[in-house]
Amino acid sequence: MPVLENPVSTRLEILMTLYKLSDKQAGRSIKFDSAQINGGYYSEINHQLRFLQERGLVEFTRGIVSKRFVAALTEEGKAFLDDAYHAMTLEDAEKDAALREIFARIKT
Repeated sequence: MPVLENPVSTRLEILMTLYKLSDKQAGRSIKFDSAQINGGYYSEINHQLRFLQERGLVEFTRGIVSKRFVAALTEEGKAFLDDAYHAMTLEDAEKDAALREIFARIKT
C-alpha cells in the first residue's frame, strides 16, 4: 500500500529538498534516503525521481543495496524552483496563475 497519496506534492517535495540541501546550486549531488521525502518507500521515490529526470529537472542514481539515492538538480530544475519561489511573492491573481503553470509542469 503506497504511503504517498499525491505524486505532484511528492515531486515538489523532492525538488525543494534538493534545492535546500544543495544551497540552491545546480549540479551539487545530495545523498538521501527515501524516508526523508514524506516518509516514502524506496520504490515510490525512485518512480518520482525517474519522472523528474525524464523532464530534465534532476539527475540521479540509486543504490540497489544501500537503498539510498544520490541526486542533483539540473540547471532547468534550479530555474523551475527559482520560478516557484518567485511566484510565492506575487500578488493573488498573478500568484494563482503562476502556481497553476508551475504545478502543470510537474503534473504530467
